Amino acid sequence: MIRTFETRLYLRTSDISCLGPVLCEYASVMARAERLLLARLKAERVWTGDLKVSFYQPLGLSATHLDMAYRKLMAKLSSVAELARERLNDLQGPSR
Repeated sequence: MIRTFETRLYLRTSDISCLGPVLCEYASVMARAERLLLARLKAERVWTGDLKVSFYQPLGLSATHLDMAYRKLMAKLSSVAELARERLNDLQGPSR
């Protein structure tokens, strides 16, 4: 079974004008963190304390937020790998 979770914010128009820019900036910083993490991991760096410290301070994130970005990135990579395996099985057709 696949589960998907989402958070919906029911805001007044005045709240949207205040929170919109903040949420956009947060999304931008988290996306940048994920891209930088991916680049470092593809360069065969291992997720260790020194890599973590070198990331969260310059990005202006807490260590918790950086861990969250790392876990989100790992989930995306796992999903891509699983979909690639399923696609390969579909292309190979039924085994005889």
